[in-house]
Amino acid sequence: MVYHLRGQEYFSKTGMPLAVFRTRADDRLEMHTHDFCELVVVLAGYGLHNINGKKYPIAAGDVFVILSGSEHTYENCKQLEIYNVLFDISKLNLPASDLYTLPAYHALFSLEPGIRGMSGSAHHYLTLSETDLDEIGRILEQTAEELDGYQPGYQGMAVSLFFQTIVFLSRRYAGIATPESWQWLKLGAVMSHIEQRSSELLTLEQLARIAGASISTLHRIFRAALGVSPMEYVIRRRLERASALLRHTDLTITEIASQTGFTDSNFFSRQFRKRFGVTPREFRRRSG
Repeated sequence: MVYHLRGQEYFSKTGMPLAVFRTRADDRLEMHTHDFCELVVVLAGYGLHNINGKKYPIAAGDVFVILSGSEHTYENCKQLEIYNVLFDISKLNLPASDLYTLPAYHALFSLEPGIRGMSGSAHHYLTLSETDLDEIGRILEQTAEELDGYQPGYQGMAVSLFFQTIVFLSRRYAGIATPESWQWLKLGAVMSHIEQRSSELLTLEQLARIAGASISTLHRIFRAALGVSPMEYVIRRRLERASALLRHTDLTITEIASQTGFTDSNFFSRQFRKRFGVTPREFRRRSG
């Protein structure tokens, strides 16, 4: 039997889409899935991570992300202790404009979990040193204390600490010197380039050059990891930027379309409705 865990069960306790806690597994946990993303930091011990029908060894220092909808559990555990960080990044007030420019962030949080197991890909590439593990353990412990303590300003402190966690791990990921991790960092650079230049003319040829891969390889990996093609990802990021402008500015629909890279406002409106289920004008009205 597969148990389904809902983020609301955890987030209602913290009052925000973020929860942090330690888990000890001495043998085996029940197979489960969830509707949130999860960052896992292995603090001690070892075991097997059974995810989507494949099993991988994990040990102290290993760091990996589990996407929503993945079926997973831990087996053959020996004094396995982990930090579970449950989050919905789309609902957290993080400085996304800074975060999304980090290629290693995309590699660790989007690409690696999406391609896990594809063509023999490893379970994860980031394993922290003992010193780094102590440091990230301290940050996560402080985050958990803020979420459990409900002191005035605890939500702002927890978000700040979570952002610190992401940047810390992204920097460590950027320092991994293996051909496999370098491939994901190059693809992360493509996503970073899209983030910074989504309003400009972007071509598959240009993105493939940044990735150091063929167009077909770029297309295949984007599909496998993100569920969309590279150009569909470009449109998605443009629409997300447009939705923010609709909420927070008084720019006209035509001006927003132009600023987010759409040369045709009618095409923009059709794509926006396809993505969000309403027209840009209706979206603004409901957000007001």
